[in-house]
Amino acid sequence: MHEMHEVHEARGLPYWRRSALLMRTIAGDGPAICTLQVTNRCNMRCSFCAFWSDGAPPPEELTLAQLARVSERLAQAGSFILSVEGGEPMLRPDLVDIVALLARHHHPVLYTNGWFLDALAARALCGAGLVGAGVSIDYATPARHDAHRLPGSFDRAVAAVQHLLAVASVVQRRQIHLMTVLMDDNREELEPLLQLSARLGVRHRVTLLALSGHNRAGGKTQPATGVTSWLQGLRRRYPHFAGVGDYIDRMDDYLAGAYTAPCQAGRRGFNINHLGQTNPCIELTDVSVGHFLDGPFDDLLARLRIAPSVEGCQRCYTVCRGNVQALARPLKIRSLAELLR
Repeated sequence: MHEMHEVHEARGLPYWRRSALLMRTIAGDGPAICTLQVTNRCNMRCSFCAFWSDGAPPPEELTLAQLARVSERLAQAGSFILSVEGGEPMLRPDLVDIVALLARHHHPVLYTNGWFLDALAARALCGAGLVGAGVSIDYATPARHDAHRLPGSFDRAVAAVQHLLAVASVVQRRQIHLMTVLMDDNREELEPLLQLSARLGVRHRVTLLALSGHNRAGGKTQPATGVTSWLQGLRRRYPHFAGVGDYIDRMDDYLAGAYTAPCQAGRRGFNINHLGQTNPCIELTDVSVGHFLDGPFDDLLARLRIAPSVEGCQRCYTVCRGNVQALARPLKIRSLAELLR
């Protein structure tokens, strides 16, 4: 089911041309980031996530032909950073083909738990045009990570990173990173995790745990305030600790209930779920403004911008929100440099 032995090279615009179009897209006022959930199915049952409970059988998920139309339709608005997510996206046996068609116009980045990402899959995905990948590790202690996700998942995640590095181009290597969900009970593990990613030779990103988004489970809690200065210190000591600086700078404000900046979901970024429904963000998958392939594209974008569920929403402070918030600020070039660093 998960054999991805053949290399499918991307056919479309060269990387430099897509990058120039991405810069133009970001310079505009519309969305530039899209989270694309290719499945909600998952082989793990992580304590903070319930996306798997909303999974659909493969015949009901977006087909390869539909995803090709999604890619072409997105290209009408420019070149996008596409976060290819799930569930676990590698449960799609056609993932290599999905990446190849997305890479014709856009910048696909895979987010995975690493379980199925072996050497052959890494070679096929990188050959298909994957721009980067984030592999999830939440605890530096293998036993704690495995208890949180699945027995053996720590070693498989580390191996997945090594497989990607073995075949990635210079461009792709810059965007391979470990992704850690910041929670109350893994704070002391973040520095050892940063040391692990440094040894592996990849970047590291963090995202604050989401509690009240749709399909989020209540198995974990957020850290208390006092994380901003601590994270800033880690960024100074570990240059490979990547991400938009403003996101970390405002984390304490959010945790204290003092962050009031309007959310840019639906304006600078949005989500397409595994069934093709268009959502303001991945935390609001219960809010749809329509199927992405139905109706005029401009009407869909207009409905996203005025989705009432986003008005005043402060339900999350994930890195997804941090990224789209950064693109709404005047210094977009600096934010982009941090985002793609």
